[in-house]
Amino acid sequence: MTRKGKWGRILPPVIGLLLLVFLTQSGEIAADGIKKGLALVEGVLAPALFPPLVFATLLIKLRLYEGAAPLLARPARTLFGLSGSGLAALLFGWVLGVPVGALLSTAAYRTGALDVKEYRRVLVLSTTPSMGFLVSAVGGGLFGSRALGWLLYLATLGSALLLTLLSRPRKENACKTAKKPLNGAEKCRFADAFTGAVRDSLSAFLHVAAFVLIFSALCAYLSCFAAAFAIPAKVTALLCGLFELTAGVTAAVASGEPTAAFLTVAFLAGFAGISICLQALALAEEGTLRAGVLFGVKLVHGVLAVLFAMALQKLLGIGVAPTASALQTLGGYTHPVPHLGKWLLLFGLCYLFINRVLTKPLVHFIRQRG
Repeated sequence: MTRKGKWGRILPPVIGLLLLVFLTQSGEIAADGIKKGLALVEGVLAPALFPPLVFATLLIKLRLYEGAAPLLARPARTLFGLSGSGLAALLFGWVLGVPVGALLSTAAYRTGALDVKEYRRVLVLSTTPSMGFLVSAVGGGLFGSRALGWLLYLATLGSALLLTLLSRPRKENACKTAKKPLNGAEKCRFADAFTGAVRDSLSAFLHVAAFVLIFSALCAYLSCFAAAFAIPAKVTALLCGLFELTAGVTAAVASGEPTAAFLTVAFLAGFAGISICLQALALAEEGTLRAGVLFGVKLVHGVLAVLFAMALQKLLGIGVAPTASALQTLGGYTHPVPHLGKWLLLFGLCYLFINRVLTKPLVHFIRQRG
């Protein structure tokens, strides 16, 4: 075994062991993050996400989703290069948010209504926050203005429409709506479909809530590290939002800078967060979507959402001012980070930089030259 191979095998377990020791010694940070995550699940996600999940699952079980495809076939093909089923899934995803778009597009793909290219395109473009979350929870609840919530939603929707047009294939999509029932199941009675939709939606909601809790804990550690290294609050909010949308939105509002908070929220609404992207990847059929493609498109979506939000705000003349109650209830993480945590972070970053950024590209370059 070479010296480099030996250290490559030893260092990751050592770093993992040190990280475990740090997490054990800093449990109060994770506990604080979990408490805030539970508050987000109860106050934001439950009212904004659970009803759309039930509605989308009911559409699939009753096969009502199939009825919209023929009506949308011509405008879908002419404007966006999509089939009727693809546009229906995209529209539901834009209105009801993740994971509704992923559920509907996956159901259509399994029956052959979407080919793999169209399915991948619809899945990426429908990975957005719901209208209810942006208008009610963010606009009305945090900024104290539903008008700002509508502005954020329109910015997210406008940038999604632009990306849909830019990604339009050159040749017309020849995909037709499948004739067999979704998921290969026969149409069931409404009572059976409704009870099944509630049961399945609860399982999906708990899945989403688990993502929110673990990423809230990670954001708690990230915020404490940022405070230890004197990183500005607006940068910390952006970093948290890259991991989890709701945590980043609340951190941005709590930073106390209305304009910066609004633009940060606009970017995060377009990007949607790693947590939501991972949920979309988890719902996608295996081998159909690569994480790099999804994250790359969502980063572009976030930048476009900021530009749309700035233009709409200037055009409509809507001011930004978070509510006093929101600023009082949303706070940062004040737990101090032990010195072990700081050294572990610096050591881990140096190791990743040397091993991933410097060593491997250099070795690959030398081999190519040889």
